[in-house]
Amino acid sequence: MGKSRWLRPLLALAAFLMATSASAAAFGGLGPDELAAGQAGVAACDLDGFTVTHVLSGSTVTDVVVGDIHADCGGGDLSVTLTDVGGSVVGAGGPLTVSGGSVSVPVSPTPDVSTIDEHRMRILGP
Repeated sequence: MGKSRWLRPLLALAAFLMATSASAAAFGGLGPDELAAGQAGVAACDLDGFTVTHVLSGSTVTDVVVGDIHADCGGGDLSVTLTDVGGSVVGAGGPLTVSGGSVSVPVSPTPDVSTIDEHRMRILGP
């Protein structure tokens, strides 16, 4: 009785895990530079990139001004993430609704400018 008491739950768990893995694999995957919605690709609203300027208080970044936002991005929500050389987040801000042009995004926490290695901007929508 001892073996069957543990065998059934273990078999049920194994079946569940295999089914979950199989269904996740059916969705396919996206690479790190791919963007998709459902089964179709999503067009970017700004193909030539953004400009980035820091607003400083001493050596501390309080805001990130994102500029050259194409008008096609209007109505989308902009988020900014600042990372250090190891990829750890040192500051983030947004989402803020954009209308094109530029927007100043307050960041929190407010990192020292020397710790910032990368700026990651994302516009979701419109």
